[in-house]
Amino acid sequence: MTLRQNRTLVLKEDLERVSNRILGGYQSTKVNLTEAEIYQVAIHEMGHALTGYMKKRPFVKVCIHLWSPKTLGFTQFVSNRSPLVSRDDLFTDLMILLGGRVAEEIVLGTVSSGASKDLEEAARIAENMVLKFGMGHDIFVPHASDKYREDIDYEVAFILKDAYQQTRTLLTSICPWLKTSAATLAKTHEIRYNDLERID
Repeated sequence: MTLRQNRTLVLKEDLERVSNRILGGYQSTKVNLTEAEIYQVAIHEMGHALTGYMKKRPFVKVCIHLWSPKTLGFTQFVSNRSPLVSRDDLFTDLMILLGGRVAEEIVLGTVSSGASKDLEEAARIAENMVLKFGMGHDIFVPHASDKYREDIDYEVAFILKDAYQQTRTLLTSICPWLKTSAATLAKTHEIRYNDLERID
């Protein structure tokens, strides 16, 4: 961008544009979405962001990125995770991952395919909680028996349902803020963590 505009100075906006391309991907043509579709992406992303905010998990920025071939929006969280994680840490991860889908459901009364990767990752984390970390009701080790697999699946489903219900309760309690912040994101295409408290 600097060279294209015959500038000799790289601006902060240039670095942000490159950062967004790295995080969200890039294609030469902009994705054409309707205003309603952009709002749905904004609702989804603010679901992630506000769930993290309420659970004391700070984010850097929330973006709508229409130059991406696959990732139309993303929320970049602060990366300062300790190598030793607790059940609460992983449960918060689940809530944040489910926050996008739950937000769509609460505000729009429907859900989109945008949550597919979130759900896959949430299922992976929940299964690791049960099998690898012993964070379910019982301790499990991998076993070939169908009954054993049923018990594991039950534990994984229980954790996911619990995370879903807690996320739904949390986002329902701040639904007006979810709507106004999503409307702002739909217009500006980016919200920084420090900007969030000024949106009411």
